[in-house]
Amino acid sequence: MVEEKRDEILMQLMNKEVAMRLNAMEVDNPAKVSRVRDQILAQRAHWRLNGPFNEQNLAELLKNMEVTTENTRGVALNRGRAFDDDDSDVDLDGL
Repeated sequence: MVEEKRDEILMQLMNKEVAMRLNAMEVDNPAKVSRVRDQILAQRAHWRLNGPFNEQNLAELLKNMEVTTENTRGVALNRGRAFDDDDSDVDLDGL
């Protein structure tokens, strides 16, 4: 029921070319298409979607998604110790 309503809203927002392109892309990468559809619905929910979602909007959204995924990395750990200097090291030569 929820999926049907979601698909109905998406079909109202997108033009036919975008819907066909997303359906073709879904064969290769269903997770990416799901994220695109979520983004379209989010834009509608936040009033950022003016008019129907067309090919130009789709190209821009896909480009932004690629840039975002390229710039994301895992967690970077800085393993350096605070206030670490050579003077505080223990001299173990005399043991």
